[in-house]
Amino acid sequence: MDFCKVSIIIVTYNSARYIRPLLASIVAQTEKSIEVIVVDNASQDETVAVLEKEYTQTVRVIKNPTNDWFSKGYNRGIRESHGEYVLICNHDVILMPDFLEKLLQRIESDPKIACVGGKVLKFPQKDMEFTYDLARLNSLRGYFKIDTTGIQVFRNRRFIDRGESEEDRGQYNREEEVFGFSGALVLLRRAALETVKFEEEYFDEDMIAYKEDVDMAWRLRHAGFTVWYVAKALAYHNRRVSRDTGLGMLATIQNRRGKFHKDSFFSYKNHWHVLIKNDTFANFFKDSLFIFWYELRKFIYILCFEPHTLAAIPQFFREFPRMRKKRSVIFSNSKLSNASIRRWFL
Repeated sequence: MDFCKVSIIIVTYNSARYIRPLLASIVAQTEKSIEVIVVDNASQDETVAVLEKEYTQTVRVIKNPTNDWFSKGYNRGIRESHGEYVLICNHDVILMPDFLEKLLQRIESDPKIACVGGKVLKFPQKDMEFTYDLARLNSLRGYFKIDTTGIQVFRNRRFIDRGESEEDRGQYNREEEVFGFSGALVLLRRAALETVKFEEEYFDEDMIAYKEDVDMAWRLRHAGFTVWYVAKALAYHNRRVSRDTGLGMLATIQNRRGKFHKDSFFSYKNHWHVLIKNDTFANFFKDSLFIFWYELRKFIYILCFEPHTLAAIPQFFREFPRMRKKRSVIFSNSKLSNASIRRWFL
């Protein structure tokens, strides 16, 4: 295929349980100018067999010999795709039929918009079979909690999915600009991706996984682009790692105990990579007390309850010179003022 409007990139790893419902929802999209590329990260289950047997006419499969995780996997898919826009799509997602159509209407309305996302609701994994059943999904709308309506950032540089685990009472029904959007499901303008890439990397491959979506959002803002939330674009996500509690200290501790070791390792290391690459000295200094208190509490918890995560510290310093190089590239062309980014730090 030489041209299509949207390239849908899906990275799979042992995703046989999810792939049929996701692809059914993609086939049902009202926007038809699409290509679907699945990058499989060496699945050990039936994922590739299902794709090659049932979807040879609709899906192009790229088989990685090893697990390349998020950043490398999606970068390879982006490099081998052709669409004017790129939909980054997790394997455990279901899209409503007009999802792409609604996102395209917004992103095509303004060339300064680099990135758009919709209202993503949590798929209740324990209570409901993961299947593409529109009638059932619509009938249960009132029972789903919010997964994400964008990325929210605080003065202490904590990043969360806006609205996560809240009941959907219509409080996020307004289309609006947001700081960024979750990498679980986001539509990106290819021209913007080309503007912010470093060497051949779109998503930062040193990060491997976790916080790479925050980094992408901040880099797009440095380049002068904006990010928008489109409330009418609806999808469902069966997220593996989820914050099901509040934002207080005890709730945060409870949530961290449900994470795998590698999740905590990458998240801790990459959080500092995001700041090294993107934050300004002036803004960091203004919020230094908030940042110090947040990081101190996090470090004490890790020291006491997650000693395995401490391995992220020497790894961070090993990667530090490359982060400084990336920072230099970002700031050499930055259009972002201290005041314009500070409005997002709540």
